[in-house]
Amino acid sequence: MWIKVCGIRKPQDAEAAAKAGAQAVGLVFAPSPRQLSVSEARELSSSIPGQLLRVGVFVDKNPEEVEEIAKKVGLDLIQLHGAESPSYCRYFSRLPWGLIKAWRMERGNFEEVAAYRGLVQALLLDSSAGSGKSFPWQQVREVPWDGKLILAGGLDQENVARAIAEVRPWGVDATSSLESAPGQKELGKISAFVEAAKRAGRELDVSKMAR
Repeated sequence: MWIKVCGIRKPQDAEAAAKAGAQAVGLVFAPSPRQLSVSEARELSSSIPGQLLRVGVFVDKNPEEVEEIAKKVGLDLIQLHGAESPSYCRYFSRLPWGLIKAWRMERGNFEEVAAYRGLVQALLLDSSAGSGKSFPWQQVREVPWDGKLILAGGLDQENVARAIAEVRPWGVDATSSLESAPGQKELGKISAFVEAAKRAGRELDVSKMAR
């Protein structure tokens, strides 16, 4: 189970994610209580444990600017969380960063997702941008996607196991549910979420083997 803790702002946030066993952390470059300046992100990135992937989160930003920030900060992956089109994504086909395309489930129009096949490494399904609210997980069946799927939107230590069992995603992502206040991560919540997701992922693997 690929696990991402998004919207980190402090080195200790990344340390807690790494210690619990997450695979990635998200650095937000869009308007949000979690937004980082490029200089802040560079400093934070240098302190992130090496085993964690650094994912930059952008919303409808000029692709040349995204490329420049990714180079300066040392990003590993780019997450596009706006209305970026398939043609926008093609800009990155010549560049070294993998793409995660977020799809806001409130938008509907799930058939449009198919146009991103071959252009992005994973599709992330969220209720909306950082709302902290979940969506009806059965809606995932309506999304025409057969690649890597990341589930987000209101996931926390209490519901992530149920979400994984129902949706069977490749990965999970959480942001606001791991905070004590907007932009303020709570280290205990990070650890509990990651551990619950890891445990649910192991159980899912066992159930697949038993079939």
